[in-house]
Amino acid sequence: ATPGSFHAFGWIHDHVLVGGLLFHTSNGRNCFVNIAVTRPESLRPLLRLGLRYCFGQLALHRLTLFIAADNIRSIRLAMGLGATHEATLREAGEKGEDMHIYALFRESCPHWRKEWQKAATRRQHQTTQS
Repeated sequence: ATPGSFHAFGWIHDHVLVGGLLFHTSNGRNCFVNIAVTRPESLRPLLRLGLRYCFGQLALHRLTLFIAADNIRSIRLAMGLGATHEATLREAGEKGEDMHIYALFRESCPHWRKEWQKAATRRQHQTTQS
């Protein structure tokens, strides 16, 4: 994604959009990410797709997430992915709430490491069979 552009993925279940990822303001190393889901079971496959896209296809170094300070579920999700808290923007949210900035680096994301290791193993297996 070039600066100022965006890419989006949606997850559909029974013809209904139940989750989405929005990637924007990429500079080749970093991209801002917004996540929205209405069905928790759509989160895992959606994140897997997004991580492959950002860290694999785009080869980004990091993702940046803005999360409202009172959004505990999203903070837990970010931290579970390996993201670290970088800063707090006081009273920067739509309703005057504090906003946290989290950074997810490719090398600190255990889900991406698993995906990368699986792909590397497949490539190695294919090479030895050729």
